[in-house]
Amino acid sequence: MSMKVAPRLKSRPKRYRRFTSRTLAIPRFVVQRMMLKPLVWSLTRVDVRTEADLRRLRGAFLVVANHASHLDTPLVLGSLPRRLSRYLAAGAAADYFFEVRWRKWLTSLVFNTFPVDRTGARAHSGVSKRLLARGVPLLIFPEGGRSASGRIGAFKPGAAALAIACDVPCVPVAICGAHEAMPRGQWWPVRGRPPVTVRIGAPIWPRPGESATAFTERLATEVRRLHAMNDSDEPADRPRSSKGDGMTEVRHMKWWGWGNEGVAFEYRDKPDFAPFVQQAIGLDVTAPGVSVPEFDSLEVPESRLDDEFRTELEQIVGADHVQVDAMSRVVHTFGKSIRDLLRVRSGSLERTPDVVVYPGDEDQVQRLVHAAVAADCVVIPFGGGSNIAGSLEPAPDEERVVISLDMGRMNRVLEIDEESGLARIEAGALGPDLERELGKRGWTMGHFPDSFTHSTLGGWIATRSSGMQSDKYGDIADIVRGVRVARPGGVVEIRAIPSASTGPSVREMIVGSEGRLGVITEATMHVHRVPEVREILGYFFPNWKAGLAAMREIAESDASPTVTRVSDAPESAFSFATRKESKGIEAAGANALMRVLKARGWDLDQICLSFIGYEGSASHVRYEKKLVRKIVRRHGGFSVGKSPGRLYDQKKFDTPYIRDFLLDRGAAGDVSETAAPWSKLEHLYEHTIASARKAYDDIGVQGWIMCHLSHSYHAGACLYFTFAFMHGDEPLKQYDHVKSAIQQAFIDAGGTLSHHHAVGVEHAPWLSQDISPEGVALMQGLFDSADPKRNFNPDKIIPRS
Repeated sequence: MSMKVAPRLKSRPKRYRRFTSRTLAIPRFVVQRMMLKPLVWSLTRVDVRTEADLRRLRGAFLVVANHASHLDTPLVLGSLPRRLSRYLAAGAAADYFFEVRWRKWLTSLVFNTFPVDRTGARAHSGVSKRLLARGVPLLIFPEGGRSASGRIGAFKPGAAALAIACDVPCVPVAICGAHEAMPRGQWWPVRGRPPVTVRIGAPIWPRPGESATAFTERLATEVRRLHAMNDSDEPADRPRSSKGDGMTEVRHMKWWGWGNEGVAFEYRDKPDFAPFVQQAIGLDVTAPGVSVPEFDSLEVPESRLDDEFRTELEQIVGADHVQVDAMSRVVHTFGKSIRDLLRVRSGSLERTPDVVVYPGDEDQVQRLVHAAVAADCVVIPFGGGSNIAGSLEPAPDEERVVISLDMGRMNRVLEIDEESGLARIEAGALGPDLERELGKRGWTMGHFPDSFTHSTLGGWIATRSSGMQSDKYGDIADIVRGVRVARPGGVVEIRAIPSASTGPSVREMIVGSEGRLGVITEATMHVHRVPEVREILGYFFPNWKAGLAAMREIAESDASPTVTRVSDAPESAFSFATRKESKGIEAAGANALMRVLKARGWDLDQICLSFIGYEGSASHVRYEKKLVRKIVRRHGGFSVGKSPGRLYDQKKFDTPYIRDFLLDRGAAGDVSETAAPWSKLEHLYEHTIASARKAYDDIGVQGWIMCHLSHSYHAGACLYFTFAFMHGDEPLKQYDHVKSAIQQAFIDAGGTLSHHHAVGVEHAPWLSQDISPEGVALMQGLFDSADPKRNFNPDKIIPRS
């Protein structure tokens, strides 16, 4: 497809000559590329990622970026190809940069600035339009000001209106981490070379007849999508769609793997990764990967939906929100476990949903549930599709019509009760969406699971999720206070009461029910004021035993960190191997530290990396850090500062991309997690490691297993294991053997079958050993009574006997 060419320079009135002057471009090049860029790149660790080929971009265009720091302009100028940044003019606040002569002269020389009115005055009206008409590309920050928190604010429509009027494309750019690298009020980056990521998206042209408001929303959505790949506080790529309007715009992860199309793990900028993987599992990552099959080559079962029932569904939600195409049904068949990906990539699609339906509100959900039960159909609620326990798939022998009820359109924060610290939120809200909406009013829910960017509130509740900051904010079972569930007879409403003595808790029955008791439509959640200070510090411990003991003592202390995490030596080594190459002072400092530790008698192969997070007022954070520092020192550890914590915070949601990278090259990698009392953790860890190694020997493969502790409680903690091996011709059989050995080790050593990944079908074989046969019978009685015809996600948690 050819790319349109934007307007080019036609004439150069005297007033605008400086913007395209070759004479001025020379000193600007010297300052930007030979002085400013090396300075900024040396004070921060800049990672530039471009999603599109910009070589065909010609003429004038707009660069539209989020704004959080004075670093943003030099970051954009230094990240764009020289051909595009040579004459790029940066918008600058007229009331600040153009009121003082020296400031105007300096910014004009360095950044080729043009004035932007942000006070309502129109003294500079038309300047940007004239520049575009003369072929000058512009850099604009549509938020109109810097965001102190780094969250992307509302976009003003000026940039979109300008692009429409001049018929030029917009290049979306997301800047992540600049607000921490050089916060508002500072004129120099913080110490430690904090990480910053600049993501450049594909050019976006305004559509024929598109309004400035609509184009603004598209631009904002794309910038937020780019930002969401790096920052936990921003939304994933899910455009809103109002009830009954237009096509269903809910976007999903790629059908063959995790995350968005075009996003993948890159190892070539991490020099230690390839040799690490070669030694760990015998995989040469430089060898060509296995190509993903073409979707058209899959044999997708025909839909069993008849025309009459389809018409009934369309009458409830609208024809645009009822989909039976093959892609929609395949996307909604599985979650994202290794088992799921191996099957979908091999074309093993025994049973898919027959129809995907997108309700727009609770009334539509209720009517859909009533119609489905009346027609004896199966209803499987679908959130983000990130589940890895088999909670989404239809039974292979299911003969009834299967409806995948995608909640993606129901993604609003409905109400915030600021006096009570409660928020009503629709069940289909993705984590980044709801955090953005809460953040606009100064609130946070504090729930950040590994799947945050691609999972929903309803999914968290249905699977008893736990977030990375659960030490302070609690698991989802602690955060949810009220819930509404659509059932055939009406809506179950659990009000948000602080505490009540009303018999067995119906709320607790809903939490973790995996859709077997009905469809969660909304929930009322605990929310908290956005903290004044948020920090994550890195620590080193001499060995795993010392790290465990320190985490236990921190849990018993007066400190209340948001995150307490320590990796064993294998996972710490993996973390070091996935770092980008360090140079200069940073590399020298790291090498010097290792020499000092070795001189002190540390076994460098046993070092354990830990992250501890703090939130609250400045004084409270100082107190907690001081208290934790004393505990860490008592166990032989020490702090390595904020820089590792910032990098962890920025990359914490990227691990699934590494799993897909390995799968592309013939290696199976997955996770299993458990929880147990403190007194049993060390034995549980050792027994699980030994069981996995024996399983590798059984199937004759070289395997790897590593672990970290997270989610600390008064009485115990979660242990999270990651394992990988090169599979042979029967990958599912080999995977089942290793996974089963790990799961059985959990039970045998006193742990639970899962701490926060749910039961689904993957973990169901161990349920009776976990909660006892009588416990299973009690739960079965609940399901039989609430769903006698087995219409709601049957065979999950407790399969048919």
